[in-house]
Amino acid sequence: MAEQYVGKITEFKDGDRRIIFAGDNEIGVFRHEGQFFAYSNFCLHQGGPACEGLTIAKVEERLLPDKTSKGLYFSDTEMHFVCPWHGYEYDMKTGECVCRTASSSCASTRSSKKGMRFMSSPKTAAAKTAAAKTARRPKLAARTAAKPADKAANGASAEATRLAAEIERALAGGQLDVLTPKALQALMGAVCRTYAAQVEAGSDALPLLARGGATATDVMVTASGLLKAANLAVFELGMWQSWTGR
Repeated sequence: MAEQYVGKITEFKDGDRRIIFAGDNEIGVFRHEGQFFAYSNFCLHQGGPACEGLTIAKVEERLLPDKTSKGLYFSDTEMHFVCPWHGYEYDMKTGECVCRTASSSCASTRSSKKGMRFMSSPKTAAAKTAAAKTARRPKLAARTAAKPADKAANGASAEATRLAAEIERALAGGQLDVLTPKALQALMGAVCRTYAAQVEAGSDALPLLARGGATATDVMVTASGLLKAANLAVFELGMWQSWTGR
């Protein structure tokens, strides 16, 4: 079991959270009522960042003695964390997904206070996460198309790599207008068409490095903009994914 540094205990106020990396695993660490809880940042629904959404008390219905409803109230004892993608809720103390359509929980990491560190077991989390991915996406698991061989970076690839590095440097320096809107649209369109064509040809490469290259917020903002530009709604994306298995 590897030891992973998270931070000083005094840096965490009650209700705080921190997202850390333990090897290839992204872990959400919460402090709630003086205790620490750590879970895989991977939602059982569609792989969203489960630990990055709201933390909110469980909403429960209270009944009168005659079994009629007294109304909805926030629980005094049970806290949930909510995946920001589709609202799947998880019990803060157990990691159990409380949505009726789910049958498991976020992969938990064993944690304990030890000076300034927490003990975690990323191998267990990785195994559970891999199992959840396989169960949810049988069509992807069944695909047998050969992965195209990587080619030496030259021509357009070399130019794209150089441009990406130049943009990253500009952003790091606070230069947000490094690309004009027209240039950004042209580049985005070309990238979309290229990625779609490669996927249709059998490539299983992702458009970003796994767990890197952009934050979850970056991805969601961009995805939202792309859907608006194409006059599509989120439910249409969901329907397309269910039909194609992608």
